[in-house]
Amino acid sequence: MFVEQVITGNVAELVLAAPDVRNSLGPEDARELRLAIETISGTPAVHVAVLTHRGSSFCAGGNLRKILELVAGGREMVTDVIYAEFQGLFRAIAAMRQPLICAVDGPAIGLGCDLALAADLTFFGKDASIGQGWAALGLVPAPGGTRSVVRKGGTKALWRLIAEGRMNAKQAEANNLGVAVESALDAARDTARRIAMLPAGAIAATRHLSRTDNFEEHLAIALSYQGDFLTDPTFAAKAEKLLSR
Repeated sequence: MFVEQVITGNVAELVLAAPDVRNSLGPEDARELRLAIETISGTPAVHVAVLTHRGSSFCAGGNLRKILELVAGGREMVTDVIYAEFQGLFRAIAAMRQPLICAVDGPAIGLGCDLALAADLTFFGKDASIGQGWAALGLVPAPGGTRSVVRKGGTKALWRLIAEGRMNAKQAEANNLGVAVESALDAARDTARRIAMLPAGAIAATRHLSRTDNFEEHLAIALSYQGDFLTDPTFAAKAEKLLSR
């Protein structure tokens, strides 16, 4: 089993659990993680999700042995199988109802870097490092890694990450790619607990809005949510409670 899943209260924790291969993902592993994410996304009791890892590496990237086996099948195998699974995983992350917090306490390279930065909030522990690694192999981050870096840190962060090869936690934070902390998992769990205490509908709506780039679309979605929230009796009750203080 590549992914372990634990739900505590309103927080789901997904653990990359293949330290023997430094949590590198083959297509089947990506599918397993995607299915776990889709299950979590469809669980109303879960308000926040945390993605973490077992072992010293967060994720060493794609499992090259498994990928090379499929690459031997030709271009169609690459586009129809390998990236159907890898891109499917990142589509599932983008479509999540809950915010995803990533705890990186070791190297996150290539596909692992993309995975770490696809989260809504990423914590980097003292032993963490990130590196895209794709360009060195003559490849691009086809699962969407370039977009994730640019969304968080801009094109400056993208080209610095490519040129430097690898960034430590403080460098990643300086480039707006995440938050440097002593223990990423401790920080992620603490933040998840705090967010999970807030109204789930508002948190899910905020997550949706944070990923809607078109301004007019953003406003329309926000208005739709707000119409529902303001006319819900619970809002009036909370407002009256505040006014009575």
